[in-house]
Amino acid sequence: MDNPVVLSLNDVVIRKSDVEILKGKHWINDSIISLCFDHYENRIFADKPGYLFISPEVTQCIKIMPESDIHMFLDPLKAKEKDVIFFPLNDCMDILNPGGSHWSLLVYSKKDKTLCHYDSLVGRNSYQANEMSKKIICYLGIAKELMASKKFAALEIETLQQRNYFDCGIHVICNVELLAEHMQKNYSIYGAGKVKPATVNKKRADLLRLIEDLQMTGSGNTTEK
Repeated sequence: MDNPVVLSLNDVVIRKSDVEILKGKHWINDSIISLCFDHYENRIFADKPGYLFISPEVTQCIKIMPESDIHMFLDPLKAKEKDVIFFPLNDCMDILNPGGSHWSLLVYSKKDKTLCHYDSLVGRNSYQANEMSKKIICYLGIAKELMASKKFAALEIETLQQRNYFDCGIHVICNVELLAEHMQKNYSIYGAGKVKPATVNKKRADLLRLIEDLQMTGSGNTTEK
């Protein structure tokens, strides 16, 4: 009762503590990113079946498990049929102690035949992005092709850098929106440009309004747990 559920949407549960995260200078957690990804998949980009938004929890499982096992998570999502796949990546490498201290974004583009990495603290998650990319490339069956073109590692894309220690998750959310909108018109992942600082600055307020709107419209059930 001290931390009640304020929104329940598909597999996403938002509690009072998650709302408080958005109101202050706090690191964005899995629940907030999962809410955004559900919103993109089922509302904003629902007419784009080629887009796949992988939740933070599934991304973490893929990152820490052997490449031979990741099909258990990606096959049910029909990942090999998708044109674009978004992975929210954190820097935690310990299976027994989930969490982390930094988020970045890894994106697969089938048209461009590459995986791109967007890090608001450039270099911070490079190791995690490259290790994850190797697994994804092998799973998709394009390892030989990408190795021939020297694209086996994630391609680091210049992106807006965060100005504090807590907005990495906000940058991930903003980059996903920018890229998804750009690729609706251009199909290629390249040329999207950078997220605007003003977009990052107002995103927490935007997410608070999203939660309120989902509560009011009945799109998300609220219950006490």
